[in-house]
Amino acid sequence: YYKSVYVGSNPYGLNQPFISNYSAMVGPQYSVRQRKNYSVGFQVLAGVSHNLFDADSSGKPGYLVGLYDNGTSFTAAAVMPVDFSLGPGLAFRIAPDYNLTTWADHSQGTELQHNLGFMLGLNYRFGRQ
Repeated sequence: YYKSVYVGSNPYGLNQPFISNYSAMVGPQYSVRQRKNYSVGFQVLAGVSHNLFDADSSGKPGYLVGLYDNGTSFTAAAVMPVDFSLGPGLAFRIAPDYNLTTWADHSQGTELQHNLGFMLGLNYRFGRQ
């Protein structure tokens, strides 16, 4: 994940620093309902997230302009994938998700961030159809 963020005017000349986030999570997936044309499941994931908040800040730490510190921290997610069958093994997936991150603030210590979103895409199942 890469993004340029607006931080307002500041004495450091940082207009829109570029931030990046790399996450690796694992966890089980449970099937709640399986029908011929659709299926609904639930995933619980946990892992780590590595964040760079001063990727293009000319060596100045991101916390000087109100961003979090660089680092690696705990992250978790709860996802409810809904698959609509398009053919044998192929499905269109929409998956609303909740992500919990624990980025550290330079002055206040670790904080919890609660994020909601969704994913869209194609899903291909190998093995049992």
